[in-house]
Order: sequence, then structure tokens, then C-alpha cells
Amino acid sequence: MAVIQTIDISGIDNSPYGLTTDGKFLWFTGQQNTRVYQIDKQGNLISSFGVTTTPYDMATDGKFLWVILFQFPAISVINQYDKTGNLISSIDLAALGFLFTEGLTTDGKFLWFSCPTWNLRQISKTGDLINLLNPVAEAQGLTTDKKFIWFTYSDDSAAGFIAQMDKAGNRIQTINVSATDKLPKGITTDGKFLWWIGSKNDILVQSDKT
Repeated sequence: MAVIQTIDISGIDNSPYGLTTDGKFLWFTGQQNTRVYQIDKQGNLISSFGVTTTPYDMATDGKFLWVILFQFPAISVINQYDKTGNLISSIDLAALGFLFTEGLTTDGKFLWFSCPTWNLRQISKTGDLINLLNPVAEAQGLTTDKKFIWFTYSDDSAAGFIAQMDKAGNRIQTINVSATDKLPKGITTDGKFLWWIGSKNDILVQSDKT
């Protein structure tokens, strides 16, 4: 996987986690300040808004943002916001039996989120379960280019990986990204490139897909 650029985002938030893009801008969650940040593709801060508790991964369909919020033991939700931070709706994952989730993406129609049991759940935007996949790893960041699903995971901080699979759960490739960062978290794609968060070094990485 060829790295195009790395951007230090520790000056914005030194605990970055989730990542998504609307094509023009990138959005990431920061656990240091419990905020969602909008940046350009050079890493310049455009705007931000606060959320109520620790944010994990996030997704966008271009119009709205979805953010996983988690606080042990009771709060596990996917909140939908407009791009200025106004809350539109909320899916209570804890009420559905999912007490902790990390990765999140949308293909425009459905949401996908990951569970520590190594499962990916496909749900409607109102929380109805559609499908279940087993990617054989704990996905910490998720994205889709409509055809494939990409996810990040790490091996006890010893090595970090990005994996690609189809929507039936078949693994296409696995890429070791440890030389860049051993703790990859949020991941997104603008169609041509992958962008991902390296949380060990607090960096934003742009890379190709192979």
C-alpha cells in the first residue's frame, strides 16, 4: 500500500478515532475533546461541533453525519447530525443488545457497524437489522466504496492492518500498515484513495488501495 501523504492532526485533537468524507472534505472524531471536526484534504480545520460523550467511528451519506457514541455501561448509540451539529435522530444500540460498537459506515441506503464479537451488522437508518457478516477480526474502522467493505484492526498494538472484503464477507486482501502506524482506526474512501487515522501517531494517512 503506497502512502501518498501523512498529516499530523494532533494539534486539532490528540486522540483521533473515526473518519469519513463527503468527497470534498474529511470529517473525524476526536476523543480528547469529544468533538467532530471538519477538515480539508491538507489537514486544515474548517469547523467542529461537540458531542455528549466519547465518539468512535462516523459515516456520512453526503448530507448527514452518523456518529457512534459510547460510555460504559449504559450509552451506546448512533446519532445522526446535520453538518452543523444539530441532532436529527438517534439509534439506541444498547436497547438492541449492542453494548459496545466501534466501526461505522454507510452505503447511502444502509448503515454498517462492527461489534467486539467480530461481527458486522447491517441495519436500516432506523435501526432494523438487515444482515450479519463475520470479518474474522474486530473491525475498529469501517468504510465502503459501494462494492467492497474496508476495515481496520490491530493485533494488541503490535501490528496494524487494513482489510478489504466483499459484501458477502469474503476477504479480498489484507495489508499490514504497521510501518506507518500500528493502531489504525477510522477509515474512509473518496473513490480513488483510502484515508485512515493512525491513532498511535495521531496522523491522517492518504494511501492507494493496494
